Amino acid sequence: MRTYVGIDFGTSNTHVATCVDTGEGPLTAVPIRFGGRPSIATCVLWGSSPTDEEHVEAFGTVAVETWSQYDTDERAGRRIAFGFKPDIARSPRSRADAVAFLHKICEGILDTQPASLNGGLVVVGVPAEVGQEHRDRTAEIAHSAGFTTAVCVDEPLGALAYHLNNGSISPAEARDGVVIIDFGGGTLDLALVDAEHGLRAPWGDPALGGRLFDDLFYQWVLDQNAPFEVDEHEAMAVWQNECRELKESFSRRWSVVGNGMTDFKYRIDVGDTRKALRNASVAEFIARARAYRPSCLAVRYFQAFGLPAPLATDRPVDLLAWIRRTMQRDGEDVPNRTRYCKVVLTGGSSEWPFMRGIAADVFGVDPQSGILRSDDPDTTIGSGLALYTALKSRHEVRRAAIAAARPQARDDLADAVSARLDRFADRLALAIVNAIMPRIDAVFMAWYHDGGSLKGAEEKVARICVEFEPDAVGLVEAEWRTLDTDLLRIFRDHLLAFLRAQEIAKAVSRYIPASVGTVSMAAGGGATGALIAAELGNLAASLATLAAGIGTLVIATIHLNVVILLAVAHPILAVAAGVGTVASYLGLGAAVGSTVETRVENHEFNLVTRTFLHLALSESGLAKKLAEGRNTAQTELSRNIMQSLETAGGGGKAGIVRAAATTFDAVVSQAIADLGVLEQFAKAPELETLDGPTGEHSGPGAVTDSPLQRGNPLTESPPR
Repeated sequence: MRTYVGIDFGTSNTHVATCVDTGEGPLTAVPIRFGGRPSIATCVLWGSSPTDEEHVEAFGTVAVETWSQYDTDERAGRRIAFGFKPDIARSPRSRADAVAFLHKICEGILDTQPASLNGGLVVVGVPAEVGQEHRDRTAEIAHSAGFTTAVCVDEPLGALAYHLNNGSISPAEARDGVVIIDFGGGTLDLALVDAEHGLRAPWGDPALGGRLFDDLFYQWVLDQNAPFEVDEHEAMAVWQNECRELKESFSRRWSVVGNGMTDFKYRIDVGDTRKALRNASVAEFIARARAYRPSCLAVRYFQAFGLPAPLATDRPVDLLAWIRRTMQRDGEDVPNRTRYCKVVLTGGSSEWPFMRGIAADVFGVDPQSGILRSDDPDTTIGSGLALYTALKSRHEVRRAAIAAARPQARDDLADAVSARLDRFADRLALAIVNAIMPRIDAVFMAWYHDGGSLKGAEEKVARICVEFEPDAVGLVEAEWRTLDTDLLRIFRDHLLAFLRAQEIAKAVSRYIPASVGTVSMAAGGGATGALIAAELGNLAASLATLAAGIGTLVIATIHLNVVILLAVAHPILAVAAGVGTVASYLGLGAAVGSTVETRVENHEFNLVTRTFLHLALSESGLAKKLAEGRNTAQTELSRNIMQSLETAGGGGKAGIVRAAATTFDAVVSQAIADLGVLEQFAKAPELETLDGPTGEHSGPGAVTDSPLQRGNPLTESPPR
């Protein structure tokens, strides 16, 4: 059992959740509450000690409440820090504020749920588009704050895991692709997530966040309450806290009342007084958002860390257009609108009513069914981060088990491919012999009955063999095509069996599209699978040459089993042929054998010698000898075919077996790599049909897959 803590370290609010993984069953993220609330303000109240060193007086929501209760004199010598997260990579003070805040979070977890940090893993979310320095700083800050096992994970992955876990995104939608939009207090962060690539193409703007809208409302209050005088120390708290709450209240009311809202009212605390925003309308808000100019307070704040480019001129800034441009990658081509079926809005600023329309228009989804907004945007990512990492840990164990099962599965495939190649040689030899031998048998039987020389019979056989060569080539090609198809089917069968045995919810067609009917068709341009096709291509060329010489081969085998055996079958026949005795033939070896062979071949069997022939060899005996010749020819031809495999180039049979095993390894490696967070929720593929195209097959069963428009490890390098 292991515990995972997810921390959504936000600009405005922070949420912490824990997930206990018992190793089985569903995973649940439970919020860790501070002050009874599921989220806490990202805020630190600093006081001064007698030594003039700053110390943390309060943090979170308590810090905000404490600061609001202090009068002007009490605030002197104290500092309240808001919105420091986006600036930790550039500002030492922001890093100090972050360390202090997260240290208090660490202490709070130890006080309420110490088991969560004892041996558990802490996951701190980071915007997906931030640079490595920001990530490194975040990890350093977390470690300095007391989270010794902290790691950083992209926030969009947390959002996705959260929605998959609660069922608001279906597995099919997740596999098709989801756009995550995390619009928080400090950043607008976008990422594309799908089953094929996981998290990819993150982008966004680290300066575009809710605090710009906080400043918009700060100026709105200033305009309605002029003259409005407040020292900068107090103004920062008004901007970053009071006006943030005002903004959130305006957004919630707008969502309920609609675009026609004209009577919104709200009061904020400014020092010892209260200031009001009266009769605020949606129309005026839109006008102010489209002509936003940062306040002097905001300019001075941003200048300390590098003024964002859109704010660096005196011209007004259209915040809504800025949001749209960021979603569109500043004018670059937007993602394929047919590729992504859901847009997830998360983060506090995503609750703005205008966000749904902009996101739907940019990504081409239905504004109602295609947009998913978190029920509680402030808690989504923290819970999702804890879930994501627990899932990832489960998958690591699963990957190891799959990898351990791979060698045996690979060896089983290699054995099946080797056995099929052996059957290929036997099947081809049998097909050729069955096709040509009836014609050859007829020639020898005619010679047996009608007489004439064996040499003449052999010449007729030779002509038959020459005439048969096109048919032989056709038999070779047909059998080769069957082999080609069968090898791919065997590969599919074994891959399907392996995926099912390991409960990998991926269709075989993901790796070998159904449009690929043979290994040769897969030889489109490289990778491990093309090795098989190369081997078969060499084999096909070699067998075509072999087919052209089948006549010579058949004559040789029949010659061996009939002609010489006839010569030595009976002494009378040998004498009649003028050769001598069988004993002399057997004793003097090949030289005399050659003479016997030549005399018998050239002898013109007439009525007399045919009588001796029939006495020496009955018709049934000749048929038996022809059958022996047939068997010998088939055996020899099968052996020659196997030799052709070996001489075809690239390793022959062993090369084909090796290539199949290598490809299987590559495909399984890809299947293991595919086991990201999405795999936990993937729907098992429909049972695939176990009766493939006509032809021999072996292994667990043939399959018919549906095409998948993606790369194929048999034709290209496995994607990732």
